[in-house]
Amino acid sequence: MRDMLVQHLGALRRAIHSLKSYYHDYSGNPVLPSHNPFHPYPTSFTTQDGLVKPFKYLSSMKGRNFFFGNIEDADGAAICVKFVTRYSERAHRFLAERELAPRLHAVERLPGGQYIQWAKKLFECLLIFKGF
Repeated sequence: MRDMLVQHLGALRRAIHSLKSYYHDYSGNPVLPSHNPFHPYPTSFTTQDGLVKPFKYLSSMKGRNFFFGNIEDADGAAICVKFVTRYSERAHRFLAERELAPRLHAVERLPGGQYIQWAKKLFECLLIFKGF
């Protein structure tokens, strides 16, 4: 039993030494953008035209999977980003045509079964989701 403890402690000491030397020289990947850990990982979406639009999260609605941001292009359009487990794109587009929902930029299915949607105009989203 004592020999096994000594072997485990020796392995732990070597692992700690190895990790210290690794992280001492680690500088991260400078190519990757910095990411706020409080915001979800998707930072771009693909439009119906096939264009990839990067965006930046600005804030979130407390207690909900609902975020606000800007598309990172010349216009810098404000967007709403919503994560849901059940979603009908057809129903959303139907309501958007009647100006009862914000215009939809894109919808994608994420791993794990969630859907993410990107909708137009922060102000429209606030009005609709706050019930005004």
